[in-house]
Amino acid sequence: MTRVLGNAALVIGSLIVALIMAEGLLRLTEQRYALVSVAFPDGYFAGDSVLGAVQAPNRPPAVFRFGGPPFETFTNSLGCFDLERVVQPGYVLVIGDSVTWGYVPVEENWATHLGQLIGRQVVKCGVTGVGTRYESVLLERLVERIGLPPSAVILLYTMNDLNDDVVYPSFRVIEGQRLDAFRSLDLSTGGLERFTDAELAAQYAAHRKGQQSFRQWVRAHSLTAWIVYRAIFRRTKEAIPAQIYSRYDVHLWELDATQRPWLAAAEEAHVGNLLSLNDRVHRLGSKFIVFDHDDGPHNEALATRLPGHVDFYYQLDFDDADKPGSERYFHRFDGHWNIEGNRMAAKEMSRALHATMLVDQAAKSGT
Repeated sequence: MTRVLGNAALVIGSLIVALIMAEGLLRLTEQRYALVSVAFPDGYFAGDSVLGAVQAPNRPPAVFRFGGPPFETFTNSLGCFDLERVVQPGYVLVIGDSVTWGYVPVEENWATHLGQLIGRQVVKCGVTGVGTRYESVLLERLVERIGLPPSAVILLYTMNDLNDDVVYPSFRVIEGQRLDAFRSLDLSTGGLERFTDAELAAQYAAHRKGQQSFRQWVRAHSLTAWIVYRAIFRRTKEAIPAQIYSRYDVHLWELDATQRPWLAAAEEAHVGNLLSLNDRVHRLGSKFIVFDHDDGPHNEALATRLPGHVDFYYQLDFDDADKPGSERYFHRFDGHWNIEGNRMAAKEMSRALHATMLVDQAAKSGT
Protein backbone atom coordinates (compact mmCIF):
# COMPACT_ATOMS: atom_id res chain seq x y z
CA MET A 1 0.00 0.00 0.00
CA THR A 2 2.82 2.33 0.92
CA ARG A 3 4.48 1.58 -2.42
CA VAL A 4 1.26 2.35 -4.31
CA LEU A 5 0.84 5.65 -2.49
CA GLY A 6 4.46 6.48 -3.14
CA ASN A 7 4.10 5.82 -6.88
CA ALA A 8 0.91 7.85 -6.98
CA ALA A 9 2.62 10.73 -5.22
CA LEU A 10 5.53 10.48 -7.66
CA VAL A 11 3.18 10.61 -10.65
CA ILE A 12 1.22 13.53 -9.23
CA GLY A 13 4.41 15.36 -8.34
CA SER A 14 5.81 14.77 -11.82
CA LEU A 15 2.61 16.12 -13.38
CA ILE A 16 2.74 19.21 -11.19
CA VAL A 17 6.37 19.84 -12.10
CA ALA A 18 5.58 19.30 -15.80
CA LEU A 19 2.67 21.75 -15.60
CA ILE A 20 4.80 24.35 -13.86
CA MET A 21 7.54 23.93 -16.46
CA ALA A 22 5.01 24.12 -19.32
CA GLU A 23 3.46 27.24 -17.80
CA GLY A 24 6.86 28.86 -17.42
CA LEU A 25 7.95 28.04 -20.98
CA LEU A 26 4.66 29.28 -22.45
CA ARG A 27 5.06 32.58 -20.63
CA LEU A 28 8.33 33.11 -22.49
CA THR A 29 6.48 33.00 -25.81
CA GLU A 30 3.80 35.09 -27.53
CA GLN A 31 1.25 32.83 -25.85
CA ARG A 32 1.55 34.98 -22.73
CA TYR A 33 -0.63 37.63 -24.39
CA ALA A 34 -3.57 35.23 -24.41
CA LEU A 35 -4.15 35.91 -20.71
CA VAL A 36 -4.33 39.69 -21.02
CA SER A 37 -7.68 41.46 -21.01
CA VAL A 38 -8.09 44.93 -22.50
CA ALA A 39 -7.16 47.48 -19.83
CA PHE A 40 -7.11 51.22 -20.43
CA PRO A 41 -5.14 53.42 -18.05
CA ASP A 42 -7.12 54.94 -15.17
CA GLY A 43 -8.49 58.34 -16.13
CA TYR A 44 -8.33 57.70 -19.84
CA PHE A 45 -12.06 58.36 -20.22
CA ALA A 46 -14.38 61.08 -18.98
CA GLY A 47 -18.16 61.02 -18.72
CA ASP A 48 -20.21 62.93 -21.28
CA SER A 49 -23.93 63.79 -21.15
CA VAL A 50 -24.41 63.16 -24.90
CA LEU A 51 -21.86 60.54 -25.90
CA GLY A 52 -21.73 58.69 -22.59
CA ALA A 53 -17.94 58.58 -22.56
CA VAL A 54 -15.15 60.48 -24.30
CA GLN A 55 -11.40 60.25 -24.25
CA ALA A 56 -10.21 62.74 -21.66
CA PRO A 57 -7.85 65.42 -23.03
CA ASN A 58 -4.18 65.74 -22.10
CA ARG A 59 -3.77 62.30 -20.57
CA PRO A 60 -0.10 61.49 -19.87
CA PRO A 61 1.58 58.41 -21.35
CA ALA A 62 0.55 55.19 -19.63
CA VAL A 63 0.71 51.51 -20.53
CA PHE A 64 -2.21 50.02 -22.48
CA ARG A 65 -2.59 46.26 -22.14
CA PHE A 66 -4.46 43.88 -24.44
CA GLY A 67 -3.95 40.58 -26.28
CA GLY A 68 -0.73 41.76 -27.88
CA PRO A 69 2.49 43.63 -27.05
CA PRO A 70 1.66 46.45 -24.58
CA PHE A 71 2.46 50.02 -25.51
CA GLU A 72 2.01 53.56 -24.21
CA THR A 73 -1.15 55.46 -24.98
CA PHE A 74 -2.02 59.08 -24.20
CA THR A 75 -4.26 61.87 -25.47
CA ASN A 76 -3.58 65.34 -26.79
CA SER A 77 -5.52 68.53 -26.04
CA LEU A 78 -8.27 67.41 -28.45
CA GLY A 79 -8.80 64.19 -26.51
CA CYS A 80 -7.31 62.15 -29.34
CA PHE A 81 -4.69 59.40 -29.23
CA ASP A 82 -2.39 61.47 -31.40
CA LEU A 83 0.61 63.75 -31.08
CA GLU A 84 0.14 67.32 -29.90
CA ARG A 85 0.63 69.61 -32.89
CA VAL A 86 -0.55 72.94 -34.24
CA VAL A 87 -3.19 72.03 -36.81
CA GLN A 88 -2.52 73.66 -40.15
CA PRO A 89 -4.98 74.58 -42.94
CA GLY A 90 -5.49 71.71 -45.37
CA TYR A 91 -5.26 69.03 -42.70
CA VAL A 92 -7.02 65.66 -43.06
CA LEU A 93 -9.21 64.50 -40.18
CA VAL A 94 -9.44 60.74 -39.56
CA ILE A 95 -12.30 59.29 -37.50
CA GLY A 96 -13.41 55.75 -36.78
CA ASP A 97 -13.53 53.10 -34.07
CA SER A 98 -10.90 50.83 -32.51
CA VAL A 99 -9.19 50.06 -35.83
CA THR A 100 -8.63 53.80 -36.23
CA TRP A 101 -7.64 54.29 -32.58
CA GLY A 102 -5.08 51.61 -33.31
CA TYR A 103 -3.79 48.77 -31.17
CA VAL A 104 -0.20 49.82 -31.91
CA PRO A 105 2.02 52.73 -30.83
CA VAL A 106 0.89 56.03 -32.36
CA GLU A 107 3.92 56.25 -34.65
CA GLU A 108 2.92 52.91 -36.20
CA ASN A 109 -0.77 53.75 -36.66
CA TRP A 110 -2.04 53.59 -40.25
CA ALA A 111 -3.17 57.23 -40.10
CA THR A 112 0.34 58.32 -39.13
CA HIS A 113 1.82 56.38 -42.05
CA LEU A 114 -0.88 57.67 -44.42
CA GLY A 115 -0.01 61.26 -43.62
CA GLN A 116 3.60 60.56 -44.52
CA LEU A 117 2.61 58.84 -47.77
CA ILE A 118 0.23 61.54 -49.01
CA GLY A 119 2.23 64.48 -47.67
CA ARG A 120 -0.61 65.92 -45.61
CA GLN A 121 -1.06 66.64 -41.92
CA VAL A 122 -3.38 63.97 -40.59
CA VAL A 123 -5.26 64.52 -37.34
CA LYS A 124 -6.25 61.10 -35.98
CA CYS A 125 -9.13 60.75 -33.54
CA GLY A 126 -10.45 57.20 -33.46
CA VAL A 127 -12.36 55.98 -30.40
CA THR A 128 -12.77 52.32 -29.54
CA GLY A 129 -16.25 50.79 -29.53
CA VAL A 130 -18.17 53.55 -31.32
CA GLY A 131 -20.24 53.86 -34.49
CA THR A 132 -21.44 56.52 -36.90
CA ARG A 133 -23.84 58.25 -34.50
CA TYR A 134 -21.00 58.83 -32.04
CA GLU A 135 -18.58 59.87 -34.76
CA SER A 136 -20.99 62.48 -36.15
CA VAL A 137 -21.08 64.31 -32.82
CA LEU A 138 -17.33 63.92 -32.37
CA LEU A 139 -16.66 65.38 -35.82
CA GLU A 140 -18.45 68.64 -35.05
CA ARG A 141 -16.72 68.97 -31.68
CA LEU A 142 -13.28 68.39 -33.16
CA VAL A 143 -13.72 70.93 -35.94
CA GLU A 144 -15.01 73.48 -33.44
CA ARG A 145 -12.01 72.94 -31.16
CA ILE A 146 -9.53 73.07 -34.01
CA GLY A 147 -11.11 76.24 -35.35
CA LEU A 148 -10.86 75.48 -39.06
CA PRO A 149 -12.39 72.82 -41.30
CA PRO A 150 -10.37 69.93 -42.71
CA SER A 151 -9.69 69.54 -46.40
CA ALA A 152 -10.94 65.97 -46.12
CA VAL A 153 -12.49 63.64 -43.57
CA ILE A 154 -11.57 59.96 -43.71
CA LEU A 155 -13.82 57.44 -41.99
CA LEU A 156 -12.54 53.89 -41.54
CA TYR A 157 -15.79 51.92 -41.49
CA THR A 158 -16.03 48.54 -39.78
CA MET A 159 -18.86 46.00 -39.96
CA ASN A 160 -19.58 46.28 -36.23
CA ASP A 161 -20.46 49.98 -36.63
CA LEU A 162 -24.08 48.87 -37.07
CA ASN A 163 -23.95 47.12 -33.68
CA ASP A 164 -22.53 50.25 -32.09
CA ASP A 165 -25.24 52.47 -33.58
CA VAL A 166 -28.00 50.12 -32.36
CA VAL A 167 -26.80 50.25 -28.72
CA TYR A 168 -25.71 53.94 -28.71
CA PRO A 169 -25.20 55.53 -26.25
CA SER A 170 -24.33 52.78 -23.80
CA PHE A 171 -21.05 53.77 -22.18
CA ARG A 172 -20.68 55.12 -18.64
CA VAL A 173 -17.54 56.25 -16.83
CA ILE A 174 -16.62 55.41 -13.25
CA GLU A 175 -13.31 56.63 -11.82
CA GLY A 176 -11.92 57.24 -15.30
CA GLN A 177 -12.78 53.76 -16.56
CA ARG A 178 -15.35 53.25 -19.31
CA LEU A 179 -18.05 50.65 -18.66
CA ASP A 180 -20.59 49.27 -21.12
CA ALA A 181 -24.19 49.46 -19.92
CA PHE A 182 -25.29 46.98 -22.60
CA ARG A 183 -26.99 43.99 -21.00
CA SER A 184 -28.71 42.13 -23.85
CA LEU A 185 -30.33 42.42 -27.27
CA ASP A 186 -33.23 40.22 -28.39
CA LEU A 187 -32.42 39.32 -32.00
CA SER A 188 -36.05 38.51 -32.79
CA THR A 189 -37.65 41.71 -31.55
CA GLY A 190 -34.76 44.14 -31.19
CA GLY A 191 -35.53 44.51 -27.50
CA LEU A 192 -32.57 46.21 -25.85
CA GLU A 193 -31.77 46.05 -22.15
CA ARG A 194 -29.12 48.01 -20.26
CA PHE A 195 -27.57 47.81 -16.84
CA THR A 196 -28.55 50.56 -14.46
CA ASP A 197 -25.91 52.94 -13.16
CA ALA A 198 -26.18 51.24 -9.76
CA GLU A 199 -25.58 47.81 -11.29
CA LEU A 200 -22.55 49.09 -13.20
CA ALA A 201 -21.16 50.67 -10.05
CA ALA A 202 -21.55 47.34 -8.20
CA GLN A 203 -19.82 45.44 -11.03
CA TYR A 204 -16.98 47.93 -11.05
CA ALA A 205 -16.56 47.75 -7.27
CA ALA A 206 -16.37 43.94 -7.45
CA HIS A 207 -13.78 44.18 -10.22
CA ARG A 208 -11.67 46.62 -8.21
CA LYS A 209 -11.74 44.25 -5.25
CA GLY A 210 -10.57 41.42 -7.48
CA GLN A 211 -13.68 39.33 -6.90
CA GLN A 212 -13.66 36.45 -9.41
CA SER A 213 -15.13 33.01 -9.77
CA PHE A 214 -12.67 30.10 -9.76
CA ARG A 215 -13.14 29.70 -13.51
CA GLN A 216 -12.43 33.40 -14.10
CA TRP A 217 -9.33 33.23 -11.90
CA VAL A 218 -7.95 30.18 -13.71
CA ARG A 219 -8.68 31.75 -17.10
CA ALA A 220 -6.78 34.88 -16.10
CA HIS A 221 -3.75 33.16 -14.56
CA SER A 222 -3.07 29.81 -16.26
CA LEU A 223 -1.96 29.49 -19.87
CA THR A 224 -2.01 25.71 -19.75
CA ALA A 225 -5.60 25.70 -18.46
CA TRP A 226 -6.59 28.19 -21.16
CA ILE A 227 -5.05 26.05 -23.91
CA VAL A 228 -6.68 22.86 -22.59
CA TYR A 229 -10.04 24.61 -22.38
CA ARG A 230 -9.83 25.84 -25.97
CA ALA A 231 -8.65 22.47 -27.28
CA ILE A 232 -11.10 20.20 -25.46
CA PHE A 233 -13.95 21.92 -23.70
CA ARG A 234 -14.81 24.84 -25.95
CA ARG A 235 -18.26 24.32 -27.40
CA THR A 236 -19.46 25.56 -30.74
CA LYS A 237 -21.75 28.51 -30.27
CA GLU A 238 -25.30 28.48 -31.48
CA ALA A 239 -25.33 29.74 -35.08
CA ILE A 240 -27.97 32.39 -34.38
CA PRO A 241 -28.71 32.79 -30.67
CA ALA A 242 -32.01 34.18 -29.45
CA GLN A 243 -30.21 36.94 -27.56
CA ILE A 244 -26.72 38.36 -27.36
CA TYR A 245 -25.11 39.47 -24.11
CA SER A 246 -22.12 41.28 -25.54
CA ARG A 247 -22.54 43.88 -28.25
CA TYR A 248 -20.24 41.99 -30.62
CA ASP A 249 -21.46 38.43 -30.03
CA VAL A 250 -23.05 38.57 -33.49
CA HIS A 251 -22.46 40.96 -36.39
CA LEU A 252 -25.94 42.36 -37.05
CA TRP A 253 -25.07 42.88 -40.71
CA GLU A 254 -24.81 39.08 -41.04
CA LEU A 255 -28.40 38.44 -39.93
CA ASP A 256 -31.35 38.15 -42.31
CA ALA A 257 -33.11 41.49 -42.01
CA THR A 258 -36.07 40.30 -44.10
CA GLN A 259 -37.10 38.12 -41.14
CA ARG A 260 -36.49 40.90 -38.59
CA PRO A 261 -38.34 44.15 -39.30
CA TRP A 262 -36.56 45.90 -36.44
CA LEU A 263 -33.19 45.06 -38.02
CA ALA A 264 -34.26 46.28 -41.47
CA ALA A 265 -35.21 49.59 -39.85
CA ALA A 266 -31.91 49.68 -37.94
CA GLU A 267 -29.91 49.08 -41.12
CA GLU A 268 -31.80 51.84 -42.92
CA ALA A 269 -31.25 54.23 -40.01
CA HIS A 270 -27.57 53.30 -39.92
CA VAL A 271 -27.05 54.04 -43.61
CA GLY A 272 -28.99 57.25 -43.03
CA ASN A 273 -26.49 58.13 -40.29
CA LEU A 274 -23.64 57.69 -42.78
CA LEU A 275 -25.37 59.90 -45.32
CA SER A 276 -26.07 62.49 -42.64
CA LEU A 277 -22.40 62.42 -41.66
CA ASN A 278 -21.57 62.92 -45.33
CA ASP A 279 -23.81 66.02 -45.42
CA ARG A 280 -22.10 67.43 -42.32
CA VAL A 281 -18.68 66.96 -43.90
CA HIS A 282 -19.76 68.63 -47.13
CA ARG A 283 -21.25 71.59 -45.24
CA LEU A 284 -17.73 72.13 -43.91
CA GLY A 285 -16.51 72.34 -47.51
CA SER A 286 -14.55 69.11 -47.02
CA LYS A 287 -14.23 65.89 -48.99
CA PHE A 288 -15.69 62.75 -47.39
CA ILE A 289 -13.77 59.51 -47.92
CA VAL A 290 -14.93 56.14 -46.58
CA PHE A 291 -12.58 53.18 -46.39
CA ASP A 292 -14.35 49.90 -45.62
CA HIS A 293 -12.27 47.69 -43.35
CA ASP A 294 -14.28 44.46 -43.62
CA ASP A 295 -15.38 41.97 -46.24
CA GLY A 296 -18.99 41.09 -45.45
CA PRO A 297 -22.69 41.34 -46.32
CA HIS A 298 -22.68 45.08 -45.68
CA ASN A 299 -20.39 45.73 -48.68
CA GLU A 300 -23.19 45.57 -51.23
CA ALA A 301 -25.46 47.82 -49.18
CA LEU A 302 -22.80 50.49 -48.77
CA ALA A 303 -21.45 50.19 -52.32
CA THR A 304 -25.00 50.74 -53.57
CA ARG A 305 -25.97 53.62 -51.28
CA LEU A 306 -22.81 55.63 -50.65
CA PRO A 307 -21.38 56.32 -54.14
CA GLY A 308 -22.93 59.47 -55.54
CA HIS A 309 -23.03 60.91 -52.03
CA VAL A 310 -19.60 60.42 -50.48
CA ASP A 311 -16.63 61.57 -52.51
CA PHE A 312 -14.96 58.18 -52.39
CA TYR A 313 -15.89 54.73 -51.09
CA TYR A 314 -13.24 52.01 -51.18
CA GLN A 315 -13.16 48.51 -49.74
CA LEU A 316 -9.77 47.41 -48.43
CA ASP A 317 -8.87 43.86 -49.40
CA PHE A 318 -5.22 43.29 -48.52
CA ASP A 319 -6.18 41.39 -45.36
CA ASP A 320 -9.13 39.32 -46.61
CA ALA A 321 -9.34 36.02 -44.75
CA ASP A 322 -9.35 34.01 -48.00
CA LYS A 323 -5.96 35.43 -49.01
CA PRO A 324 -2.94 33.29 -48.05
CA GLY A 325 -0.91 34.81 -45.25
CA SER A 326 -3.52 37.42 -44.33
CA GLU A 327 -3.28 36.42 -40.67
CA ARG A 328 0.14 38.06 -40.45
CA TYR A 329 -1.56 41.47 -40.46
CA PHE A 330 -3.32 40.88 -37.14
CA HIS A 331 -2.32 40.41 -33.53
CA ARG A 332 -2.45 36.73 -32.70
CA PHE A 333 -4.82 37.09 -29.75
CA ASP A 334 -6.59 40.24 -30.84
CA GLY A 335 -8.54 40.97 -34.00
CA HIS A 336 -6.97 44.35 -34.72
CA TRP A 337 -4.20 45.15 -37.18
CA ASN A 338 -0.67 44.74 -35.87
CA ILE A 339 2.20 46.98 -36.98
CA GLU A 340 2.51 45.25 -40.36
CA GLY A 341 -1.25 45.47 -40.90
CA ASN A 342 -1.27 49.20 -40.17
CA ARG A 343 1.55 49.79 -42.64
CA MET A 344 -0.18 47.79 -45.37
CA ALA A 345 -3.48 49.60 -44.75
CA ALA A 346 -1.77 52.96 -45.18
CA LYS A 347 -0.13 51.82 -48.42
CA GLU A 348 -3.40 50.58 -49.92
CA MET A 349 -5.24 53.74 -48.90
CA SER A 350 -2.49 55.91 -50.33
CA ARG A 351 -2.56 54.06 -53.65
CA ALA A 352 -6.35 54.43 -53.86
CA LEU A 353 -6.26 58.14 -53.05
CA HIS A 354 -3.51 58.88 -55.53
CA ALA A 355 -5.28 56.87 -58.24
CA THR A 356 -8.42 58.98 -57.85
CA MET A 357 -6.43 62.23 -57.44
CA LEU A 358 -8.33 62.90 -54.21
CA VAL A 359 -5.04 63.72 -52.47
CA ASP A 360 -4.38 66.55 -54.91
CA GLN A 361 -7.95 67.79 -54.67
CA ALA A 362 -7.80 67.83 -50.87
CA ALA A 363 -4.51 69.70 -50.98
CA LYS A 364 -5.92 72.37 -53.30
CA SER A 365 -9.02 72.87 -51.16
CA GLY A 366 -6.86 73.42 -48.11
CA THR A 367 -4.65 76.15 -49.56
